[in-house]
Amino acid sequence: MTTPLRTAMDCAFDLPVRESLPVVDAALRAVCRPDRFNRRCYGEMEIDAARERLMRMVEGQGRRHGKRRARVAVERADPFAESPGESVLRWAVDVAGLPEPVTQRRWIGDDTREYFLDVALDSAMIDLEFDGYGKLATSADVRAEKQREMVLRRGGWTVHRFEWRELADPERLVRRVESLFPPESTRGVRRCRGLWL
Repeated sequence: MTTPLRTAMDCAFDLPVRESLPVVDAALRAVCRPDRFNRRCYGEMEIDAARERLMRMVEGQGRRHGKRRARVAVERADPFAESPGESVLRWAVDVAGLPEPVTQRRWIGDDTREYFLDVALDSAMIDLEFDGYGKLATSADVRAEKQREMVLRRGGWTVHRFEWRELADPERLVRRVESLFPPESTRGVRRCRGLWL
């Protein structure tokens, strides 16, 4: 038996950041229970407190192998990521050295409906959407998603979609994310070597 934070800590030590980040995000989501509508938490602790506790757990491991990558995973964790695919997309944005993304960004369309963007880069009005298995299972799902995308585009957003197969090749994924932005958007150097550990 283990707790969500203990599991997250062990995964952060033992897995590359790209693989542990979804686990750490999910653990924070479990203990914080964030609400994307008001960006507040309704769980046993607030996001900062949960992240601090997890970091103390990491530091308490002494000289355990993988500490550097564990620190990076905890620092980058975001409980508002609602799927492993969103976590990996955020990882790619970080590696590319792009501005900080907002997960589950709330936006009101010209149809007055609320929309939530998976990984939004506000400064460039770019939305990175993760289409997991089963998301578009019926023709009604496809029509609804097409309508949603049209509303976002009318609002000035550029929408890019990603699937699981793309997330499996980290180098290719980062190159694709980088290619969506003008060269001056990236800092020319990947943000954190620790993200590759």
